[in-house]
Amino acid sequence: MIVLHGSWLPGPTPGTAGNFIIWGETSEPRPRPKRRGRRPQPRPDRALPHPFQATPEQILDALRRLLPDAGFPPTEELVTQAHVLLPSSNRGPLASPQLIRDGEEAEEDIKPSGLGLWEVAGLALNPMQTLALLVPLPLEPRPGVAVGSDLRFWNAAAKFALELLARQRFLPALVRHGSAKTPALRAIWQPALD
Repeated sequence: MIVLHGSWLPGPTPGTAGNFIIWGETSEPRPRPKRRGRRPQPRPDRALPHPFQATPEQILDALRRLLPDAGFPPTEELVTQAHVLLPSSNRGPLASPQLIRDGEEAEEDIKPSGLGLWEVAGLALNPMQTLALLVPLPLEPRPGVAVGSDLRFWNAAAKFALELLARQRFLPALVRHGSAKTPALRAIWQPALD
């Protein structure tokens, strides 16, 4: 079982588009090298590899099962790393509600101790690829694949943005950027939500 998640990664400079990362968690832990000593604890200032992260190949396979006609590029063109803050206990990140892990205590028995910073590998999609993924994304689980609540949110946000565009509910605006020494204005389109 794999649960897909997603989030925007900011662009290199303010005002640039950035990428959307799709990552996943599985019910099976990834093999880790054997360590001696104490197991590192999750902390909000140091990223640890997510022990249940899906590989980029597993993520692409899951996306192809959800959207067989999407035509995703080869995996190696899309792979990226990201840091995510997740509810964690002293044992690691808490599982998504859609995920069942064999031999693990019931989720309600594991108490979160806070947010932990976790490193995940995923697929980076540009804004157009993201829109092509999010709008037709089926929200009902398929065999072996579920859509996480964060990806459900982005699905609704993408559909709302397309609705605003179709209804021509946007206005031109100017925003300031640059430094105090060299201020500049940039033209943007803003949604008209009234």
